[in-house]
Amino acid sequence: MRPHRPSSASARSSKSPSSAGASPGSPPLTELGYVARAHGIRGAVVVRLHHPESEALLDLDALWVRRRDAGEETPAEELALAGARPLPDDGWLVTFEGISTRNQAEALRGASLAVPRDRLPAPGPDEYFAEDLLDLRVLDPAGRALGRVARVYDNGAQAVLVVAAQAGEVDVPFVEEHVGEVDLERRTLVVRDLGLLIPEK
Repeated sequence: MRPHRPSSASARSSKSPSSAGASPGSPPLTELGYVARAHGIRGAVVVRLHHPESEALLDLDALWVRRRDAGEETPAEELALAGARPLPDDGWLVTFEGISTRNQAEALRGASLAVPRDRLPAPGPDEYFAEDLLDLRVLDPAGRALGRVARVYDNGAQAVLVVAAQAGEVDVPFVEEHVGEVDLERRTLVVRDLGLLIPEK
């Protein structure tokens, strides 16, 4: 599943992977992760990706940063990447051009990080951008409607779909055991394990 959206236990984001907003006329942005904290005194930050196995940062030359001001996100600001390397705890140590002090790095804490989708590699077979799974109609193997995908997150072991079903929101692990065909053209997804979505009587 790409680009993460989904993450490991040590890099889990409280925000569902999604398409981040952009200013009018700019390309749509796909959120990759967020700034967890400042690191050191020279402007470096620790970044948590929604999908920690992704190596997208190695192929990018800039990120679009949405800072938080009084709890609200500001418009996306493009920052050139000066360096990025993985850390042992699934985070990434990232430096930006123009960010050279601890105070500047602290100002980025909690900021979401995104990139125009066309700068990301296309998903491979059986891989999906998390944002493409949002609002898919969830069907049983016979084609009966069970609900819709409301959110996507990662529980540390795999991506998880939050399905808005008749009984309320239900977590469905996005693995072959539970999820069958995903048809993005028809905007449908088949859940094999009906016990997850239909309460026992």
